Amino acid sequence: TPFYPRSPYAVAKMYGYWDDRNPVRSDNELIPVTTYLRPGHSAMLSMANWDNDNAQKCRIRIDEKKLGFRPTQVYLPEIDELQPAGEIDLNGEIEIPATKGHIVILK
Repeated sequence: TPFYPRSPYAVAKMYGYWDDRNPVRSDNELIPVTTYLRPGHSAMLSMANWDNDNAQKCRIRIDEKKLGFRPTQVYLPEIDELQPAGEIDLNGEIEIPATKGHIVILK
């Protein structure tokens, strides 16, 4: 599913990686996660590797109570010149190249 800047996430509640209310966390401080939440519906995660030289791996922890739903679909939307469409396993490690990132959709 292509992602367009005028998506429903433009009206979502943003929880920055620094916000204790953020329902999604990374176990690697070099890969912070910001969550754009549409309560009870879906979320968009913005993940970035802040290491300038090395790929980094992380695991994601989701607080479903804070999120307001249990994700049953997790995917990388196609975003021209940024990322191809794909799948992601939130139960496994996620690797992100140096200075790169992922946009992840949870539904």
